[in-house]
Amino acid sequence: MVLTRELLEEQLKNPQVETLMHHVQEAFQAQSQDQDIMLLEGGGSLREGYIVGLPAVEVAKALDTQVLGMVRYRDEVRLMDDIITAKTRLGSSLCGILLNRVPAEAMTFITNLAIPFLEKQGLPILGVLPRCTAWKPLRWRR
Repeated sequence: MVLTRELLEEQLKNPQVETLMHHVQEAFQAQSQDQDIMLLEGGGSLREGYIVGLPAVEVAKALDTQVLGMVRYRDEVRLMDDIITAKTRLGSSLCGILLNRVPAEAMTFITNLAIPFLEKQGLPILGVLPRCTAWKPLRWRR
């Protein structure tokens, strides 16, 4: 489901929160038949989706799924706060974290301080994706 301006306007005029979650559940059930794994893309942050009744936390609960968090590096403090916030909001449904767009100059902090600290907190860091300016102009199509 894509949150377009039209869907937002419709939700503001005639809220159908239960219907949207029901559509997501039906689509998930239909597509997950005979599948070993399903990958679902959430919003750009854990703040998104509330206006239409589809925040990531509630979708994960409704579908009884695990969540792989992808946290973008902006600076050291925000990275740590974003990860701990994800753990607080998602609880046991958070199965691990991927760190995204980590600049080369932050790798020492990440490997020597952040990862050991987070893993001691029970937060598995499953990977670190470096910032790569060569990828920036790429556009993905579905």
